[in-house]
Amino acid sequence: MHVAIEAVEIAQALNQPSTDYGYSRGLAPWCLNRPTFGEEDNSNYWSCALAPLHTGIADARNLSYLSSVGLGFSTDDTILNFVDDNDIHIAILAPNYVPTGLDYSASTYGVSMQCQFVRNNSCIVEQMNDTGTYSPLSSFSCSDRTIGLNLSGKIYEAAMQVYEYDFHRLLHEPPPFDSITSVEWVTQNMLDAAANLSDAEASTIFNNPWRILPVLNVDSEMMRTMNIPDSDNRVFRFSTYGFLMLACNSTG
Repeated sequence: MHVAIEAVEIAQALNQPSTDYGYSRGLAPWCLNRPTFGEEDNSNYWSCALAPLHTGIADARNLSYLSSVGLGFSTDDTILNFVDDNDIHIAILAPNYVPTGLDYSASTYGVSMQCQFVRNNSCIVEQMNDTGTYSPLSSFSCSDRTIGLNLSGKIYEAAMQVYEYDFHRLLHEPPPFDSITSVEWVTQNMLDAAANLSDAEASTIFNNPWRILPVLNVDSEMMRTMNIPDSDNRVFRFSTYGFLMLACNSTG
């Protein structure tokens, strides 16, 4: 995702009148106005993106806005797909309904994600016979030095499972993919750690890059059009379901 923004020192970050910067995209108010040291909602700990909700879970801040952009319902912003000369696909956050023929330039920062397939011969899998709602189909233990993967967990009958690991020095997700069956509750220890995190420590919290393990159920209604043969060594077959597992690096 690339966001058009003029680079400034963060100490100088200010809300700018939209009349002067109509075609740029800057930091949102819920990021600029976030509290830091001494507050449980410390953005140094949760970043601009997450909020510890009163329900006891962490969720995306301003989720309705994010959904409207992602689903194409936003009247303010849209996502443009761009392919550069090296055939690299880039998503660009841009203003919606820019008049035809109008051109402008901007400085940008962005996030690049690169993924590689995990081959099924890189993993030891064992089908599980648990019964009940959301029971796992199989356990897996994957090790592949060439893609930097060394993980164990369980795979479920979900259309898509995503595990982000080592993205945060203090905050960690449940093992893959236990979040299918449980919620990672925000604990008082997390809130205390957030409140005590100083501004000077902020740069040590989030890793860059961080790693992501997505698993796609190719036999789900969502993915069935992929038509991948069982002979493909990228497919993990459990019961009547086939899965694609990817190892991804996300770099800002």
